[in-house]
Amino acid sequence: MGGTTRSGSLNDLVKREPRRILGRALLEANCDEAHDPAYQKELAAWQRTLPDGLEPIS
Repeated sequence: MGGTTRSGSLNDLVKREPRRILGRALLEANCDEAHDPAYQKELAAWQRTLPDGLEPIS
């Protein structure tokens, strides 16, 4: 990735940083949802519909 120069290493870091930030934001959002009673109630309602014969989307 990016070669062996200092600028190549810096370019690699710059390319990876947005992905790291996005991953952190997704993790925080998932944690927030896990502690949200309204979300948990909605999730429970959807989970009850899973056995209705619909195939899950992969």
